[in-house]
Amino acid sequence: MINELLRIGEFILKSLVHVWPYLVVTIPIAVAIRMSGFSKHIAKVFGRRPFVSIILSTLVGAVSPFCSCSVIPVIASLLIGGVPLAPVMSFWLASPSMDPEMFFLSVTMIGWKLAIWRLVATFMMSLLAGLITHLLVKKKWITEDATLKSQLYSCNNKTPCAKGTETKKSARSNFIKKLLREVYSASFMVLKFMCLAYF
Repeated sequence: MINELLRIGEFILKSLVHVWPYLVVTIPIAVAIRMSGFSKHIAKVFGRRPFVSIILSTLVGAVSPFCSCSVIPVIASLLIGGVPLAPVMSFWLASPSMDPEMFFLSVTMIGWKLAIWRLVATFMMSLLAGLITHLLVKKKWITEDATLKSQLYSCNNKTPCAKGTETKKSARSNFIKKLLREVYSASFMVLKFMCLAYF
């Protein structure tokens, strides 16, 4: 029993060592985008043409080299950064299901015909997931206001970025402090659920 737990612990540790670069890069950028208020513009861009954004997310996911675990911090960052749920869902399914390396490995193992069908199936599955998610959001059966977003600081009328009496230096200092705090909070949340997933 103890040996099994040690093996599980070793596996979790190795997996986290493999995925930490994605956490270090993606989460701080996403939190900074969210705090700056730029996430609203991102949401508008994706929201104007939902079908195009779903198709593009599927295409990007199919060529991105993320496995089912390393894609988690990227997904968390997209949600934090304000990307709507439907294209995120398409990317989430497409990325671990197919990438160029997996496609050519499939070609060598099962031949061109089945490998192409596998690629088509990945596109269809990811597109369908994105479209269903978009429909559910449009019908208001699920909400875009995900926990990842609502817990994070952002500039709005209730919580202004800087008061008129603050100096630029003071405002910058406050922004950096809040940024570090939110990065820690978001990273801890993602790591917590990743550890559970690895376990």
